[in-house]
Parts: sequence; C-alpha cells; structure tokens
Amino acid sequence: MSETPQPSTRRDRHGRSTYRAPLVSERTANRSGMTEFEQVVSTACEYLRREWPTELKHLNWQVQDAPELAADDKEVARYSINAETMTVTIYRIPLLRLTHNRRTDYVDERIHIEQEVFSAVAELMGREPWH
Repeated sequence: MSETPQPSTRRDRHGRSTYRAPLVSERTANRSGMTEFEQVVSTACEYLRREWPTELKHLNWQVQDAPELAADDKEVARYSINAETMTVTIYRIPLLRLTHNRRTDYVDERIHIEQEVFSAVAELMGREPWH
C-alpha cells in the first residue's frame, strides 16, 4: 500500500508556515473586477437598497484604502458618509486591520464588514436601517 505524500510546508523560526493568506484577499471575487472586500460591501449595499427602495434608491458606495488623517485625530475612521451625494465610503485597511483582532474565518470577516456597512448606512439615514 502506497502512502499519499504530505505537502511540504516551510516554517519560520516560530513554527508557523511562512505563507499566510489574508482572510479577505484582494484577488478578484468574480469577473466584475471587484475584490472580495468590494464584493462584500456591494452585496450589503444592494441588500439595504432592496429592503428600503425609496429611502436608499440613490445610495452610492465606494471603497478606499484609508481616510486622510489630521495631526489631532484620535481615531481612524472605518467609514465616512456624504448625505448630499448619498455616498458611503468604506475604508478597507482600518476595517480589516484595526477594528477587531479575533477573526476566526471568512464568514466572521464578512459579517464584520457587513456590520460596518450597515452602521454607515444607518448614520446616513439618520436612523437604524432595520427599523
């Protein structure tokens, strides 16, 4: 009986594999050219548009790497809103790197991103979107 060869993994001095894949990768999610992160944001915005078609029919969204910071800023924003243009801007790097430190899997990360989108839209609407 022949044994199946085990894939070799390189390990660094701490015993971990040297390759560590991101939880939400930047490879394209589909043929639209969007990253997986952008796909999660888009899906959450489309869901909210379907739930509140009148209030959110002009909702726009965008993803940027990070907000511009002033010298006296105490926190890094995860999102910003523009009520005049009905635009929500989600900041990818602060959201993925600074918000929470217990990412267990892709589903947890997706829920975390969706929660930030829901919070941004709630602020844009001036109320909780699910009420």
